[in-house]
Amino acid sequence: MSRFAHTSLIVILALLPAMSFAGDPDLSRALRLSRDLAERLQAGVPGEMVDVIIQTDGAASLPPLRQLARSRASRLGRELPLVDGLAVTMSLEEIEALAANPLVKKITPDRRVLSSLNITAEAAGAGAAASMPGRRGSLTGKGIGVAVIDSGIATHEDLAREKIRAYVDLTARSGRISRLAGDPFGHGTHVAGIIAGRPFTPAGSDESLGGIAPGAHLVSLRVLDETGMGHSSDVIAAISWVMANRDRYKIRVINISLGQSVSEPAELDPLAQAVERAWKAGIVVVASAGNAGLISDGFGVTGYGTISSPGNDPLVLTVGALDDGRTVERGDDAVAPFTSKGPSRFDLVVKPDIVAPGTHLVSLRVASSTLDQLMPASRVNANRLGASPPFEPRYMEMSGSSMATAVVSGAVALMLEAQPRLSPDEVKARLMTSAVRLDAEAIYSRGAGALDLSAALAQTGRPLHAPSPRVSRQDGQVVLTDTGAAWGDPAAWGLTELYGDAALWQEEIPETLALFDNPCMTGEGLVWQSGLVWQSGLVWQSGLVWQSGLVWQSGLVWQSDASRGACLSW
Repeated sequence: MSRFAHTSLIVILALLPAMSFAGDPDLSRALRLSRDLAERLQAGVPGEMVDVIIQTDGAASLPPLRQLARSRASRLGRELPLVDGLAVTMSLEEIEALAANPLVKKITPDRRVLSSLNITAEAAGAGAAASMPGRRGSLTGKGIGVAVIDSGIATHEDLAREKIRAYVDLTARSGRISRLAGDPFGHGTHVAGIIAGRPFTPAGSDESLGGIAPGAHLVSLRVLDETGMGHSSDVIAAISWVMANRDRYKIRVINISLGQSVSEPAELDPLAQAVERAWKAGIVVVASAGNAGLISDGFGVTGYGTISSPGNDPLVLTVGALDDGRTVERGDDAVAPFTSKGPSRFDLVVKPDIVAPGTHLVSLRVASSTLDQLMPASRVNANRLGASPPFEPRYMEMSGSSMATAVVSGAVALMLEAQPRLSPDEVKARLMTSAVRLDAEAIYSRGAGALDLSAALAQTGRPLHAPSPRVSRQDGQVVLTDTGAAWGDPAAWGLTELYGDAALWQEEIPETLALFDNPCMTGEGLVWQSGLVWQSGLVWQSGLVWQSGLVWQSGLVWQSDASRGACLSW
């Protein structure tokens, strides 16, 4: 059979779960390829080199898989024992040949991950830092370690030397780990300041700056380069490092203010698998929803189904951005329009889980970093806060689900200081059931509602599990599934209390029903009624793109050549 003769079969079948078809090598090979990789095989050119993650059935199969990959790959990257895999670079021809080997369970692209950052260039004011929840008594997060998987953490006078317990740089494509500090992009340091920056009130100003959990300590795991981009294999390696070193550094929380495009169900996504293992090991994973809420998928749907991975995973705590109107009152709170909306693509999981302040947040600036140079207007100068002497070299203002995620990570640190025995599921359930419901917003935008840390600290329930529910269509109605009794006592943890009463839910049914007919949401758009395969190419747009006054990182664009529209993966 010719090299690409069976690619239509691959494109159609790559959506199916992996299983053994020993009697049909072409079918077996098709099922071992992720959909987007199968499409790349179809659209690719001979000799094209691709970064991929190869997974096998277990740790015992890793050594022979490594030997096999070494004989075929042009570059053998880092091992990923957390997901029983390897990161390698190889040609499309070698990928197709390798997919037929029974040692291989799954091959997926080593997808790009992007910082979850949206910044309004013309933004002004001190931001919402002073009005964030989290100032409760003597709670500071002391003794709680937060791993920040991001672009690194730079030295800063508001982050004491003893605050950062370890620096790990995983961006080297050789797979080597560096222990050097630094943040050439400037994103991770801003996130770190929101989580655990030193409290600070400038002289002559009534604005208070500083982190939600100033007593917490941090571990910096750099996976993004100076452009704010990286690879999912590096994120997986960072999660593996955290699990191996969590006792040494007392790590209880992982902050992931980045994301990648969703190209397959969460159970088939190596990055989602990795965060699930960390969650089940007792580490609270807080992930950003993403900033694609203003993007249309080409089928007339704007923002829906734009949750990024790993925030699409049903276990982890996924955070969207709230615009608090720069006030402490709840009446003017609204979901920031840029924040990504659920349900998650393919799985139709209700996400985000909660929203938190994520607009105009003032935190730490890294002078001469990429973001600092691109957005000089975001620097907070003396005139904005009335400070004397000026302190503009130290701070800048940003907006995005990244910032909201950091707020929640700080809040989780305070909860764990108050009650160290809380499990990740208990933390998630308490934050969701105590959230301030924003009934004017759809559940796919606000989840359970806005963060209310004081109420969360007062919760006492102990659910066994707290998965985010899925929506499904049954007899023309929308129902929540895959929750059962996992949340425990229905009177205390009922889904109605989380997401709204029946009348509100009924109002959302027509809008939700339309999502089930959207091929971009369900993944059913690969084959039209005529049997024509919906062929698409992959387009990488690197760098920063300006649109309507907003800066956003563009990522993987899934652009169909079919006349009916395009499904975008950002």
